[in-house]
Amino acid sequence: MDNLKADILVVDDNTIIHSLFESLGSLHKLNIQCVKNGQKALDILIEKEFSLILMDLEMPVMGGLEATRIIRQREKEKQCKRTPIIAISGTIMSNPSLQCLEAGMDDFIAKPIVMSSVLDVIIPLVKKNSSVEEDFVHSVPEM
Repeated sequence: MDNLKADILVVDDNTIIHSLFESLGSLHKLNIQCVKNGQKALDILIEKEFSLILMDLEMPVMGGLEATRIIRQREKEKQCKRTPIIAISGTIMSNPSLQCLEAGMDDFIAKPIVMSSVLDVIIPLVKKNSSVEEDFVHSVPEM
């Protein structure tokens, strides 16, 4: 199987989600790094660039919408490449997709997570932001 080379930041306070994406990373040779809140994401983004960010909306310390707004502001100030940010959430807020787009996110994936759906969203974004043109096989069971 061909692999897609990407550094993906997973921002979620749920360690089960971390394990899920770490398994996905191992299976597809993706570099997955996990942090537990938006503030930790902001801190790590000072040091490292990522191909894609998967961001929960509701977390302690700093939620995903606030963190996304700050990330977009930093990108604008530094005039650097826009990193795709995908919301991953089981939120009960009304119209979360609209709120995510208004904050600067690129897409929304509802929990519970179906890995084939996640791959359908992240693969085009990672490919768009890289020069890799490899095929990516969906061989992950639904979870």
